[in-house]
Amino acid sequence: MKEGKSGKYRRPVERPNDAERDGRVEQWKATVREKVRVAAQQAADEVFGPTSTGLSGRTVFHASTVRGGTDYATYPSEASVGIEIGTQPGEHIADRLAEIDEILDIGRKRFPDLDASVTVRVERDPFFAEGHTPILDALRASALMQLGRTVEPSGVNAWTDAALMQNAGVPTVLLGPTGGNLHAPDEWVSIPDTLLLYNLLLGAIHIILA
Repeated sequence: MKEGKSGKYRRPVERPNDAERDGRVEQWKATVREKVRVAAQQAADEVFGPTSTGLSGRTVFHASTVRGGTDYATYPSEASVGIEIGTQPGEHIADRLAEIDEILDIGRKRFPDLDASVTVRVERDPFFAEGHTPILDALRASALMQLGRTVEPSGVNAWTDAALMQNAGVPTVLLGPTGGNLHAPDEWVSIPDTLLLYNLLLGAIHIILA
């Protein structure tokens, strides 16, 4: 009797080329960045969400950039997160910094060697319209003539240059056409709405100067 012997089979290994490998690495990096951004956004919703007031909605928070490390096999010695964070009418950036410092204190208690700080690059006060009633009345009257109906004021959960005008003592109303994909490469506005906006503003100017 001869003892049987099983055969061997070697499965060929498919090795990705440089372009495929780089593509997978970039995809992995993008996935990690997105998970960090989502986690930061969820934490911010819990911390900053309840401060919403009136027409302005929830406090704006964007975890925009995450940087750190030199290669994939080494723990980074430092990391930085770039954020955009808003304030509500009556608040200042100091209110947000105090809340962020509370979060950092939690990390310091768990990791005593943690060295963390916040650097403010740009600070702007929130927008709250005051003394704007004559302008708003003129716009509403113009809308009634152009559209056959008036318009109602609403809030916007965003910051615009309107805050600079208002803070300088110039009564300001924020008005614009509809659009989409804000702050993206394919951001757009409606051309028909832009023409309508022109007519609304022209009518309001005639009413104010009459």
